Amino acid sequence: MAEDWLRHAAISHKAVMNPASIHLVSGGDQAANTVVGNDPARLWLAPGRGLVVGFGQAAAPGGDFVSDVTDGQAVFALTDADDIIAMATTLDPALLVPGLCAQTIFAGVKVLLWRRGDAILLHVDRPLGNYIAAWLAKAGTALEGVAEK
Repeated sequence: MAEDWLRHAAISHKAVMNPASIHLVSGGDQAANTVVGNDPARLWLAPGRGLVVGFGQAAAPGGDFVSDVTDGQAVFALTDADDIIAMATTLDPALLVPGLCAQTIFAGVKVLLWRRGDAILLHVDRPLGNYIAAWLAKAGTALEGVAEK
């Protein structure tokens, strides 16, 4: 589908994911910094606000207000990323357990992090996706150099 190509062609990185849908929603009662569900998953953003991410198929979230932001976000799946998380943020990667999410600054950019399966998913505004991809590539190279010494 042409729309999928346009949505995901701008960022080239092996870790880029293509969720079926991402919706910003309002309403609902959810504990702070939690993830409810798996597919779709609802991530807490603020009181009365969440991000609903559908993987297998587009989610049909309910809420007082729903806005499709699928085209506005890039999502990276980071595996074995504890060193990268520690390098880029002030978060303890051990605290990113299933069921929790964190909004933080990652390499100078506001992101949303959460664990799904073996990966930590990083959501960033799409215009900053190429910066994050380049940063991840450089950080990975830097860590390889440290491991070789």
